[in-house]
Amino acid sequence: AGLFLLTGCAKEELSLAEGNQVGYLTVENLVPQQAEQVSVGGSRAVDADLYVEITDTKATTTYNPEAVPAKIELTTGTCTVKAYNAAYKDNTTNAAKYYAETTVEIKEGKVEYLSLEVPMVNYGVTLSLPDNFSAWFSDYTFSIGKSAATETFSLKEDEVIYFDYQKGDVLSYSLKVTSKEEAFTQTGSYGSDEGKAIESGKIYQIIYNWETKALEMN
Repeated sequence: AGLFLLTGCAKEELSLAEGNQVGYLTVENLVPQQAEQVSVGGSRAVDADLYVEITDTKATTTYNPEAVPAKIELTTGTCTVKAYNAAYKDNTTNAAKYYAETTVEIKEGKVEYLSLEVPMVNYGVTLSLPDNFSAWFSDYTFSIGKSAATETFSLKEDEVIYFDYQKGDVLSYSLKVTSKEEAFTQTGSYGSDEGKAIESGKIYQIIYNWETKALEMN
């Protein structure tokens, strides 16, 4: 879930013409939240240029990444601020999507200061194979998809594939391996067991375990 950080508003008084019911908003900081990479710790670098969409009582205005004015004049009352990246705006397939939304109360003649943390709202999966895997096995095919859907996707080692998050998601996956001596298939699923629900904002890692000869997803 996103963590919205509204800084304490050191409200700056501005001189206004009588009857001019406007206030101001300064977006001090937009922070794309690092996606947690499950099972190995750490995180992947965030690449999320953020659009800012502001709706006050009169209009909705959208600002391109890095083009938000230092001080934005708005009508008094409650305004809604949204921040999102291009992948969210365009509903891009197989891309990290960032989105956050909050409200700010605009008061006449005052400046409100906003900081907003913007989380990844979908989730990703990556495949990790043991050292020397390719020396033992000449070829492999890894497929993954949501259990409730018919479409599956191929995934190579260290690639990331992204899925739109829905509560109750279950992923099914299979690894088909061929070598000079044998061919075998390993299958698995994740998301249905208690305590292992899929969450947004995470990069899950699927590992092939040499000892158990099985796939593990964490």
